[in-house]
Amino acid sequence: MPYGIIYIFGKIPGITGLCIAGVFSASLGTLSSAVNALANITVEDFIKPFCCFKNISDTWMTFIAKLLAVGYTGLILLMALVASSFGSILEAATIVYCMITAPILGIYLLGMFTTTANEKGTLIGLLMGVALYAWAGFGNNITKPAITTLPRSTAGCHTNSSVDLLSVSTEASVTESVTEILNFTRDEESSDIFEVYKLSYMWLPLFSVAVTLVVGYITSFLLKLCIQVPEVKPETISPFVRKFYFKSLKKTDEPKSKEKKKRSGHKVYETRKYSTSISTISCNKFCDSF
Repeated sequence: MPYGIIYIFGKIPGITGLCIAGVFSASLGTLSSAVNALANITVEDFIKPFCCFKNISDTWMTFIAKLLAVGYTGLILLMALVASSFGSILEAATIVYCMITAPILGIYLLGMFTTTANEKGTLIGLLMGVALYAWAGFGNNITKPAITTLPRSTAGCHTNSSVDLLSVSTEASVTESVTEILNFTRDEESSDIFEVYKLSYMWLPLFSVAVTLVVGYITSFLLKLCIQVPEVKPETISPFVRKFYFKSLKKTDEPKSKEKKKRSGHKVYETRKYSTSISTISCNKFCDSF
């Protein structure tokens, strides 16, 4: 787009700068609304519920929100500087975007397919997924492991050049030795790198989802032994998994439901018997009056 603006409006003075300023103002408006939303959500959901902040006036809350907006802006600028060191825009965008979305997907899967998940366990799983994703993603960018390529030797290939056989064989041997030396040094350098850093950035979201699921499930299971957790409603579980989880519950609830039906039947019979006795007494009194 900048090339198109310069190519079309380059001869007209002032128009190029006006178009670029419009693009920057549009992007700044979007970023400012996002920063304000982050600051307000932090104040309302994470600061106000605490006891020490309940009696603070709205003026101080506004001041805290402004400080948070400045802090979030600095964090965004820092992330932009870090993203500029990546090899490509696609890699930087994937790592930054999936750092949050991949653990959130793990939380949704944990809540849909298990009945053990609770609030604190899923929160710990989310934090672990984000931390490990950031560690693996930025570690991959810092170390930059060498990609092993296929051999590029031309030995045994037919050539149609008019060069002498001596010079051709000499050039071939030189290229072979150079490629062998390069591959040898790259193998030595890549062998010292941690194995997680060798993962492609395309596989890191799956790694983060798996970490969130495993850590969230284990933590929720351990916390469930110590803390009383409310029962899970069948409507909140995936229909595919609901059949397997609630089969045993239905079998155990059947005798209880039968006992309840029997008790309700006895109560209905007693009420009917009581009502018939009342009706006979009232009829006898009415006949005696005449």
